[in-house]
Amino acid sequence: MILLKQNLIVFKKKFRRNFRDFGFFICLKKAISYLARPIYENNNVVLFKSDIKNIDGEKLYQSNLDYKFINSKDTDIIKQIEEMEEWLSIKLESDEGNKLCLAALKNNEVIGFYLISFSKTHLPFLGLKLLLNNDEAFGDQITVHKKYRRKGISTEMRSIAYMILKKRGIKTIYTAILPYNFASLKSNKRGGGKRIGQLLYKNVFQSKQLCFIKNSGKKIRIKMSKKHRLSAKNNGNYCFITDTSNFNS
Repeated sequence: MILLKQNLIVFKKKFRRNFRDFGFFICLKKAISYLARPIYENNNVVLFKSDIKNIDGEKLYQSNLDYKFINSKDTDIIKQIEEMEEWLSIKLESDEGNKLCLAALKNNEVIGFYLISFSKTHLPFLGLKLLLNNDEAFGDQITVHKKYRRKGISTEMRSIAYMILKKRGIKTIYTAILPYNFASLKSNKRGGGKRIGQLLYKNVFQSKQLCFIKNSGKKIRIKMSKKHRLSAKNNGNYCFITDTSNFNS
């Protein structure tokens, strides 16, 4: 009963956020997909790669907003971020050593954030867990409050993050974007991202299939066999692991 109540709360938050971000029809489609997940999933994302060693972040950074790389002590900021993206609940504090989170602030209000992972990341909508090399990172989530969009804030957050990543020895950052999120697709390209292909994921009654389609049209099937299974943190579910060498263009 408690679990059902928690799931309903998460579903309500997801529905509200998707309606705010994408409108009614996409929101309805995502809601149906979410409810059908135990027996059927069919998702796809566009994969981008940015060679940040070649990007001059200082030229892209022009704003007078306040920016802060948060830590576990920034409880008020974390609470605001988790209200914006319900799936991040607890993750920001529990994965602090493996993640970097940049918050854009205006009068102490979070108007946007950029979450980045190192060494590994989990893409739940693809049933996929990625291992990253020491000089790689993954852009898990970039979000800007609706009333502050179309002002170049996403591009600015990437610029600031890239300057810090360079100092940490990171050369490449990957990003997975939903194909109908046109604003994020445009922002990623503007920030130096290059499309390298598309990931397609299907799960029918726990029979999982993952395929990577390069820009050239070449298909790479990523095996999801038992030997790739890892026990996920905090629960007994399974996720799958591969290496980003599969995505080299």
